[in-house]
Amino acid sequence: MFDLEINFKQILNNYDVFANPFNHQKFMSLNEQKPLKPVLLSEQSGHWVFDVQYVNSDYFASCSTESSLKIWNSHTLKLEKEFFGHETNTMINSLLVLNSNIVVTGGSDSNIFVWDIKKGNYVCILTGHNEWVTKLVKVSDWEFLSLGNDRVVNLWNILKKKSVAHYIGHKGKINDMTHLRYTDIFLTCSDDKTIRGWSLLESNACVFIYNVPINISTSPQSILQIKDDYFLTGHQHYILVWKISTAQVMKQFKAHNDYVSGLKLMNGDCFASLSLDKTFSLYQIEGLKLIANFNGHQNQVTGISSLDLNTIITSSLDHTIKIWK
Repeated sequence: MFDLEINFKQILNNYDVFANPFNHQKFMSLNEQKPLKPVLLSEQSGHWVFDVQYVNSDYFASCSTESSLKIWNSHTLKLEKEFFGHETNTMINSLLVLNSNIVVTGGSDSNIFVWDIKKGNYVCILTGHNEWVTKLVKVSDWEFLSLGNDRVVNLWNILKKKSVAHYIGHKGKINDMTHLRYTDIFLTCSDDKTIRGWSLLESNACVFIYNVPINISTSPQSILQIKDDYFLTGHQHYILVWKISTAQVMKQFKAHNDYVSGLKLMNGDCFASLSLDKTFSLYQIEGLKLIANFNGHQNQVTGISSLDLNTIITSSLDHTIKIWK
């Protein structure tokens, strides 16, 4: 434990995490562009859509209660391919684009499928969870983390086609996780009202534990690193801003009129918050300035993706995928 804490500090120093990493690209506010409006891309006839992600400029992927992975053409907005492999009636509620060819899905059958969308088949089936696979997070082009309702996190290598590390320790359901860029550390948040830092270099290597402040009555449902030394957690209607090096909450602000169900980095300067209030919001990281709040879905917004912020795609429990442009 002590050695891992020393290594973590060394990693932070090596990558200059306290510097501002966002001076490489000028941020263009959406307020300076024409307002984005939703266009119905697809209605999944009674099926909840859990996530949507761009694969590249030509294609994006979606997953739903339909037990399949769908690949859409970004230009024609038509369904190009559909991949089956998960058990019938599986809710595929986790999706990850690992690289331009490889897409990963996880669902209620507790299985993880690694798909080669160029070749049109699956590379392997990964088993290691006893319950729903709820979250997939990229570590590299060949490694990713999976989170299950069994309170287990697994680190997978698709070249080896197996788990290379696993992590157990939370006393409650694990709700979300985020990888700290340029480090071998990832964070998890849980119903036990803690945020834990883990080393990717060793199974069950817990580097640190942060407790949610006693004045915050709810557990963190979502987590996202936004700067090298800062991350966010979503609690009911609010977002908390944490500083990693001091383990302190630096700011708290109301983000939505219902639960913040998800947080996602859109580019180096902007992040999105998704909510049960049927909306999503975009924020400028510097100053945490609200850029815009978007209405258009009829139920919880579950997924969001964009390549340049000129076009955004979203998924929802209202059975639809919408494109905003």
